[in-house]
Amino acid sequence: MIICPAFQCADKITPYCDVYTQDTAILRLEVPGNNGAFEVLDSIHVLSSISDTIKTVQGKVFLSPFSSLNANIQAFKVVTANNSSALNYANVEFNMIVNDGMLENSPSQGYTFLYRRSQPFNRLSVSFVPGFRGLYLFVVSNTSYFEITEPNNDCAYYAPLSFIDETRQQRQYWDSLGGITSLRLAGSNSFVVANKADRNYFFVRVN
Repeated sequence: MIICPAFQCADKITPYCDVYTQDTAILRLEVPGNNGAFEVLDSIHVLSSISDTIKTVQGKVFLSPFSSLNANIQAFKVVTANNSSALNYANVEFNMIVNDGMLENSPSQGYTFLYRRSQPFNRLSVSFVPGFRGLYLFVVSNTSYFEITEPNNDCAYYAPLSFIDETRQQRQYWDSLGGITSLRLAGSNSFVVANKADRNYFFVRVN
């Protein structure tokens, strides 16, 4: 007698897609009070409330409940290197406070936070307290293993991307950096941290 594992036959294991859609899901963050400068020991608040109703860059709207959402926030200090502006890691120049959500252990640079699920929302509220003066850049990203799917549609991929209102990004600081439109890590000519047209960063001036 021969014994072998059973398997289920199916017409299509992988769906055939006439058109495969790639789009970006908008995950909004707020940085209240970031229209001016902060002082040492002020609180820089970062807030986010993401509902299960997903909106995309291309204008698609659909319902996609998800029970786990996280965000990584990395602080950089703008410095002068080789007569040009560059970035240094600056997490140690801030104290971090979690007001809503949870700090996760992560091998990634920066801080990784888990949103608090309160159906149909995922909420996050954190604060950064600066201990030094300078111009800083905060970059927000989502972990690479997280993706948003549309119900009953296997022919679409929606990459999550944190969006910050342009009025809170403080984009005018690019003009003070010598006309550059990209910022790299100091000592690295290839690793671009942020581009001027990106929506997932904001500058902070600490006096």
